[in-house]
Amino acid sequence: MRDAIIVTLKKKDGVVSFKTKKDKENYNQFKEDSSNKDDISLLMTRNGTIKSLKILAKVHVMIKEIALEMGEAPSDIKKIVKDRAMLKNIFNEPKSFADCSSEELTLAISECKKIFTFLNIKDLE
Repeated sequence: MRDAIIVTLKKKDGVVSFKTKKDKENYNQFKEDSSNKDDISLLMTRNGTIKSLKILAKVHVMIKEIALEMGEAPSDIKKIVKDRAMLKNIFNEPKSFADCSSEELTLAISECKKIFTFLNIKDLE
């Protein structure tokens, strides 16, 4: 059971639908796994408009998956990912993901994928 997913929707002729069959399956599984008491957050972006925001959301989802798998706090996993991706500000302190460029966030995703492989976690795609 996953606590977070990323799905892509498309709009055609005024109708919004899932972009792929896999997106629909992931959504339906997430919905099935959720209880009536769960609050569900939704972040929506248009591809190409704020591309780094979509990447940022993916980084946070991946970090949460890793934290759940390891039984650790997401904040601890963020520190590990930032260190492995060498995301530092001008003072050599860990950089906030919100302040990272798309390229830096892509480095963070790459590090998360390495951790996914090590932990044998199925990728989000």
